[in-house]
Amino acid sequence: MRLILAGMVAALAVGAAAAAEWPDTPAQLAGVWTIDGLTEGTASCAFTMGAEQHLGGWTVDFPARCKTAFGVKEVIAWRVDPADGAIVFIGGDRRELIRFSRTADGAYVANPEGKPGMVISKGDPAQQRAPSPKEAMTGVWKLSGLGGRPLCTFDLTSDERGLNGKLVRRDDCLGEWRMKDWDRWTIRRREIVLWDKRGNPLMTFRRVDTFTFERAEEINAYRGVGDMLFFGKVLD
Repeated sequence: MRLILAGMVAALAVGAAAAAEWPDTPAQLAGVWTIDGLTEGTASCAFTMGAEQHLGGWTVDFPARCKTAFGVKEVIAWRVDPADGAIVFIGGDRRELIRFSRTADGAYVANPEGKPGMVISKGDPAQQRAPSPKEAMTGVWKLSGLGGRPLCTFDLTSDERGLNGKLVRRDDCLGEWRMKDWDRWTIRRREIVLWDKRGNPLMTFRRVDTFTFERAEEINAYRGVGDMLFFGKVLD
């Protein structure tokens, strides 16, 4: 799910520096890594990205429980895409199986079709620090329709517990979303509620994972089930 499209001007500006910024040899990336699911409650797993050449990439070693938990049984090598710095897991036929896109803060996130989202980070899972509730909720969030259709973007701030904060609408909102008097958000149990400045609830979404909430619109007698809406954090 990812949600920001880079403009042509920005792409040209960073293109010349990409080769220096994104490693094209295994030396800087080889070692022990952690793979985590973006779905709440998924266990972490340590694996090794090697530096020996193998089938157009470099060796990778997953423990058995890692292969089962994260669906990487067919992955036998990894490589770096020089175009955007993504880490790509490949199979025996050198076909790309999973792509981990590089985010602005240096994380690598994948959202394979039909599978839960994943994130990989260098280091042993025992030494990895999960984001605090405040860090998880603070940042740019986007309201979107089915298929990732963008509707509105917001800047969120959060209290220390990640349970409430301010909600500031950006200027890219479309139609009815621009007209709503957005003001704040709160979380209770597994739901997030978006409120207006008069204290009225505008929308309620159910939590899917750490960074995603969803809402099914009411059934329309003429169209069947209404559109599905998503409220998710922009991770890239």
